[in-house]
Amino acid sequence: ARGMRAQPVLFSGGEVVRPDQRDDWVRRNAAYLTTRRDHVQFVEIWNEGLKPVHGISEDDLFRWVALWKEHSDIPVAPTAPEENDKGGRAVFDRWDEEGRRYDIKTPHFPRHGAERPWRQGYHLRDHPFWVDNEPRVEQDPGLRAIGLAIDTMSHAGGGIVHWSDSGVHNRIPFWVEPGAQAVMTACREMHRFLPADLS
Repeated sequence: ARGMRAQPVLFSGGEVVRPDQRDDWVRRNAAYLTTRRDHVQFVEIWNEGLKPVHGISEDDLFRWVALWKEHSDIPVAPTAPEENDKGGRAVFDRWDEEGRRYDIKTPHFPRHGAERPWRQGYHLRDHPFWVDNEPRVEQDPGLRAIGLAIDTMSHAGGGIVHWSDSGVHNRIPFWVEPGAQAVMTACREMHRFLPADLS
C-alpha cells in the first residue's frame, strides 16, 4: 500500500529454522516470493551468517545461494560479513577472487557513523546490548522520509533496515511499532519526488 519493496532475510538470529529444514525453507521462500516479485528488492540468505554462534560455513551459504538461484530470479546476497572497517570488505574481495556466484553485496556499516541514523531508522531500543550503544535516530517521520529519499537517489535504490521487535523477533506486527505508520506514510509521500527510473 505504501509502494515500498522488501528485502527479506531468510535466516536470522531471532527466528531459527532447524538445520534439517533449511533447504526446504529456501525453496519455499523462493516459490512464495517469486510470485510477489514486484514487491521484493532482493533476498539475503543469512543475517551476519559467518558469526560462530550460527555454526554455518561459507560453503553452506553458497549452497543456499545456488539453491535459491535454481528456483528464483530474484537477486540474492549470501550474508553481511564483519563491518567494513573490521575486514568485511576483504571477505567480499576474496569471494570475488574465488569466483563465488552471488548477485549483491550487503556490507554492514560501522555501528556509529554519520549515515547510520538514516540507513537504520528503527532499532530494538530495549535490547540489552544496545541500551548504552545506540546511535542517535531521527525521530521526526518527515525528516526521516526525506533522508531516506536522498539515500535512495544517491544509491539508485537504497533501503532502510527495519531492526525492531517486529523486524527481528517477530513479537508484534510491524504496523503497531511506535511511529511506523507515520514514517511509512511520509515515505509514500516522498515517492513523487523520486526519479521514475530508480532500480
